[in-house]
Amino acid sequence: MAQAQAQDVIRCQYCEDEPALFQCLPCGDELCSKCKVFHLKSKVPSGHKIISFSESLDPSNMIKMCEKHPTKPYEVCCEDCQVPVCIICIEETHGKHTIGKMKNLYEEQKTSMVKELHQLKNQFKLQVTQTLAEAKSGKSKLKKSHEKVRSRMSEEAKQLIDQITAMLNKTLQESKDDEEKEEAEISKYETKLEVFQQQLEKIIEKYENLTQNGHPADLILYRKQSPHTVKNLTLPDRIEITPLSFKSRKLQDMTQFGDLLKTKIRYQKVGIPAITDDGDQSWKPEQTNKKLLVKPELLHKVDIKNKSNELYHVECVDETKAYVSGSGPGILLIDTLGKELENVITEVQPRGLAVMFDDSLIFSTGSKGTILKVSHDKKMSTFVKDKYNLRGLCCTKSGDILACTGPGDTARVVRYRSSGEKIQEIVHNHNGKKLYSYPRFVCENINGDVCVADRSNPDKLVVVNMDGEFRFNYHGKTGHLKYTFFTSLEIATDSLGHILISDCLNNVLHLISKDGEFISFLLTQDVLRPRGLSIDKSDNLWIGEWENSCVKMKIYKFLS
Repeated sequence: MAQAQAQDVIRCQYCEDEPALFQCLPCGDELCSKCKVFHLKSKVPSGHKIISFSESLDPSNMIKMCEKHPTKPYEVCCEDCQVPVCIICIEETHGKHTIGKMKNLYEEQKTSMVKELHQLKNQFKLQVTQTLAEAKSGKSKLKKSHEKVRSRMSEEAKQLIDQITAMLNKTLQESKDDEEKEEAEISKYETKLEVFQQQLEKIIEKYENLTQNGHPADLILYRKQSPHTVKNLTLPDRIEITPLSFKSRKLQDMTQFGDLLKTKIRYQKVGIPAITDDGDQSWKPEQTNKKLLVKPELLHKVDIKNKSNELYHVECVDETKAYVSGSGPGILLIDTLGKELENVITEVQPRGLAVMFDDSLIFSTGSKGTILKVSHDKKMSTFVKDKYNLRGLCCTKSGDILACTGPGDTARVVRYRSSGEKIQEIVHNHNGKKLYSYPRFVCENINGDVCVADRSNPDKLVVVNMDGEFRFNYHGKTGHLKYTFFTSLEIATDSLGHILISDCLNNVLHLISKDGEFISFLLTQDVLRPRGLSIDKSDNLWIGEWENSCVKMKIYKFLS
């Protein structure tokens, strides 16, 4: 072992007995302490520069021979060309250029490269990792949604037995075929992300080697050959998956088992992070078709005649008309000019309004425990009869009906099919704790979340996913409020996933994201006791004013 260790010691090139402790950079000779003295006495055109072995490990002290003139080392840099040069390079090519120290250019380029390395590791790599995770999660959710839809279709099929078996099998097969195609598309996308991730790792490794262990000339040459490596990187599109859904049909209306609403897979361009002088990164916003206006634009003021001062509910049919109701019996269908198009006579005050896919009107009756349906020929029938006190209503994108019940022990959200059959009750979170105290209004978000305004002292917005799993609560936001408490009344959602909440006593609307993040207050000076909310198919916001002697409703454009 001692012999092996002795062989590892570098010996002086002159006496070959003593360990070499020094190196002459111009000559490349390795010297002991004694021979160092004699070496300095020898004369060479370039002179001697002797350093210790520990100093020789510093990249700035390493010897790098010129690629054009292999017998001459790089000693300085051409500042005009931004390249390292030797003595002959200066004579042949760079004689009239500005020549500077290699260390100065090295430090400048290294500083820039370290910033880009930080960007690669903390932005690009993180973004790709997150996007890949989203894709994998999306595929998992996609599979679950397909399984859930196929299960629901099977339940429908049991009621129709032999008459629809052939149509059922055809639709199931269509779902399976689509699933295979969709999974194949996402798998291909995952492969693309993984390839990009590998390329990114190679670039990061290259940058780390050049900035930490490489010779200054290598770094400078690399920057000369590839000055825009990071700038030219283009992140892969982000994936956005809208799971498929299923809408059943009545037997007499069917030509096939049901309507299979296809899965939607979209890719979104990802902004490239820009490096500021202090090294901070800021991401460019993603491109979207619509965006929030700085100030909502008032489109219409609607005076609703023959109606009490208290307006509670607004439910759009389309961009030109909406159903409204207030503190007493009756429902009006009005247009944007306030013209009465239809008067629905009811025995009780409506507690919730909704418009179904076929444009039929339904309304809840509160303590009577019914949801009544008004057909196109103005006939009224019982759509749902339940034991609960039924209030806020919503028609989902799949055609289901959501209803709020309560208060107290009966507080929950109930889901009914378009046939009136109860299929779900949302009551507790995953810990068994009740989600609601007094749910008053309900709507569905673009990703199928169930959003509920709960009068719970203090009020809150409760959001769960379509399976009833808790996502988040929103307890209001201070600022621009007349009162310190939050009064969540009606709610609505737009095509971008925003959730709008009418805070009646504070004369303001709260605008939050689909994930519960506060964005802004809307119309802080423009509405009086906002209560009824509805958003039409063009994303125009219809607001009913609870107490107003003149104008009862306003319509705003808040997305462009």
